[in-house]
Amino acid sequence: MIVALASVLSLSLAQSSYTAPDFRLMDTNGKIVQLSSFKGKPVVLNFWATWCHVCQEELPKINAVYKRMPGKFVFLAVHRDPSIPIKDIKAWVKNKGWAFPAVVDAPAGTKNVDTINAVSSRYQVFGTPYFFFIDKTGVLKAINPGGMTDETLKQNLELIGVR
Repeated sequence: MIVALASVLSLSLAQSSYTAPDFRLMDTNGKIVQLSSFKGKPVVLNFWATWCHVCQEELPKINAVYKRMPGKFVFLAVHRDPSIPIKDIKAWVKNKGWAFPAVVDAPAGTKNVDTINAVSSRYQVFGTPYFFFIDKTGVLKAINPGGMTDETLKQNLELIGVR
């Protein structure tokens, strides 16, 4: 997996046929979210944290684009810090007025879900923010570690068919 994802990072991702690793996580309302259930829709997957300053700058811009383009793509915000209680993340998201779901670590004992650390490992994410742009067939088309410009966001959305 590490070698495969590292290879994808060095490829021209527009030419990639690397399928994004599937996962099952819980959103802040307790609903199980599975990446593969969004097949047929473009997906932007973002790893973030409430304490991440760059994330605090990026996510309001993403939220504005998401609201402006309803139904054009799925945005999943994966909160990367399992030490933050779900109720605190839920309150933070509500306070920010996000239109998209935040997914978190499920409480211990929840069956048939992955942990944030397992998903972060599958995607080789070691920091925040980290964006993955997945087309409607589930193929990873672009990876953006760190902050991104409005133009980079637009280009990456276009790579996954969002116009």
